[in-house]
Amino acid sequence: MSLNAFHRREILLSKQRRAQESANKKLSQRRNNRFRTGLKSLSSAFQKINPGQWIEQLEKDQELADKLEEMNREMEEEQRRKQICNEARRACYDAVRDHLRSYLDENPNGSYEGWIRELHPENSRQENKEEEDVIDHRFYAEGSDHRILWNEHLLYNRDLGDGVVREHVPTSIMQKIEEQGIQK
Repeated sequence: MSLNAFHRREILLSKQRRAQESANKKLSQRRNNRFRTGLKSLSSAFQKINPGQWIEQLEKDQELADKLEEMNREMEEEQRRKQICNEARRACYDAVRDHLRSYLDENPNGSYEGWIRELHPENSRQENKEEEDVIDHRFYAEGSDHRILWNEHLLYNRDLGDGVVREHVPTSIMQKIEEQGIQK
């Protein structure tokens, strides 16, 4: 290789190196510009985030979560109370039913009024000495558990034989209608 060719080759390589360095420098500048732009965007985004607002929102969210948890606790307690009430109501119903059965076992010819007098003596009163005790009118109401229980028991044990039949106990409204029908 001649000196001239060598020299030309060096010049060519030098130009290529400078071009490469220039390209690398431009690429580096672009990367730096992108990085700076990214940092500026990130900085701008962080400036928009107000830590005080963020903390305030977190506190509001926590207050809401605490209120919801308290409401859940109250609802669970209410469900437990209702369950206890239902169990107590059922136990009372069972006790009244058991009393009715034992009353009828001991008094096969017993009446509804006699059973109520025995079960709830505080709910009967004597209006005058010639008449029998009067039972509180609520025991004849349509929704009276006692009346319903008595009438349900009749479905299975109405005819006792020997001509003894226990009577169905109508509601007080039905009694009035029947009495008016008889009087007309």
